Amino acid sequence: MPNLLSMFARTLSLTYKRVMPHTSAYHLEKNGDTLLIDFKWTCGRRMWFLNFMFWKKPYRGMNRKWYAHAGFLRSWKAVEPHIAVAIGNRDIKNIKVVGYSHGGTLAMMCHEFVRFHRPDIKLNSYAFGSPKVLGGLRRPRDVIERWNGFTVINIRRDFVGKLPPFYRHVGKQIRLPGKGTHRYWNYINALKQHESQKGCSGND
Repeated sequence: MPNLLSMFARTLSLTYKRVMPHTSAYHLEKNGDTLLIDFKWTCGRRMWFLNFMFWKKPYRGMNRKWYAHAGFLRSWKAVEPHIAVAIGNRDIKNIKVVGYSHGGTLAMMCHEFVRFHRPDIKLNSYAFGSPKVLGGLRRPRDVIERWNGFTVINIRRDFVGKLPPFYRHVGKQIRLPGKGTHRYWNYINALKQHESQKGCSGND
């Protein structure tokens, strides 16, 4: 497991490109054969309004159906064309996706998009303080497996990680200690404690 604190600090420090007129924003960075994709956190009340929309199918004609939160899906569809070319570049052998808050939901959608279009690639994705995205009553195992390599990192008491109701997280779950809320500085403190505990235990 990489250093989550360093990863989170990096995603906070980036300059993002906003997709107009939407509030979704992304950052692309190519490093050799590795593509780094970051998604920005929530931008204004309008984005949180999207949290209360219903679930929809991400694609038409799906053989194995799964459903995503409709508001988050709409945000992803706005940004998808802006990063699809970079993902499709055959020189890219590794992709890492990171997002915080609403950006974590985009990271989840991006992860599945990469899995679908580039099954040949090494992929790891991380969502900090992310709401839930996967909806629907049926969740086949082969659908859930599309998020292998995806990790959600939430503070245990952060209410955002428990929303919306009737949805679920996917991938590996890391629940950080601490009483903090959704603010980024609470995540920094919780990640410092998490990394310190890892160092004391000798675990990677």
